[in-house]
Amino acid sequence: MPKCPTCGQEVSLPDLIVAIEMLRTVTLRELEVLGYAMEGCTNKTIASCLGCSEHTVHAHTQRVYVKLGVHSRTEAVMLCLKLGLLKL
Repeated sequence: MPKCPTCGQEVSLPDLIVAIEMLRTVTLRELEVLGYAMEGCTNKTIASCLGCSEHTVHAHTQRVYVKLGVHSRTEAVMLCLKLGLLKL
């Protein structure tokens, strides 16, 4: 079984392909927003930390949902953790 280039864990080939595609489409800022979301931060807190508006944080979050094919912060964070895009 191949190993994930990000975290070194063994992953199935379809998961590896999905992870690579996500790395190509999800921006660093979107991952940064997800990192704060993983810590339980609200949009208001994330906006304050990043120096942007709550609307911008919401827009980043919505784009991530579309790119990852998920419907919630929890799903987005769990998928990114599974694929090694985020770490605890």
